[in-house]
Amino acid sequence: TAALKKILAGGVAATPPDAMDKRRDGLINNLNAAAPRDFDKTYMDQQVAAHNEALTLFKGFADHGDNDALKAFAAKTAPTIQGHLDMANQMNGAMK
Repeated sequence: TAALKKILAGGVAATPPDAMDKRRDGLINNLNAAAPRDFDKTYMDQQVAAHNEALTLFKGFADHGDNDALKAFAAKTAPTIQGHLDMANQMNGAMK
């Protein structure tokens, strides 16, 4: 996050959101509404889905983005997201 903030402070014409969108807010609501016995599975399912989505977005921007600094950030960050996704998949698989 600090690296991204530095890029944005350097004059990149992009403004990060200051709140979650309705879809992600709904995911939090679903998590909060999960029965205690379902909480861990709901959480892990959401983590796998979120990391898959983030990885797709970061790889796509790294390949086709319109700002060199942000493209480099996306390319550098994608392997970390992949690692987190791998861990989430392992944890999710272990729960089944």
